[in-house]
Amino acid sequence: MTESGVAKNKLAVCERRLGPLLQSGVSIRALALGKGGAGVKMHNRYVLTEVGGLAVQTGLDQNARGTRQTDDLTVLSKEQHAARWSEFSPEGVVHRLISNQRFAGAPSGIR
Repeated sequence: MTESGVAKNKLAVCERRLGPLLQSGVSIRALALGKGGAGVKMHNRYVLTEVGGLAVQTGLDQNARGTRQTDDLTVLSKEQHAARWSEFSPEGVVHRLISNQRFAGAPSGIR
């Protein structure tokens, strides 16, 4: 499968899992990014919104069954948020946009 195909599959899974949790009127734009020309390695994971963000040090994926692992979430300062927003934006030059998808919460009663 191509890099683009893998990215689209992961974004579809993201929509299936997160879409039902969203309230009506709330939307998410999920990005699949790859290594860009700057050669900066992706390490930490971030949840970014237009107004702030969280750093997740080891990841957002599910642990293996039976394991009990935790992670620390770190609220980003305004400066950290601005730097990460610039770094991970689809228009940025640090990472390469492979694919993206926007999805929204269903109107009440449709879930």
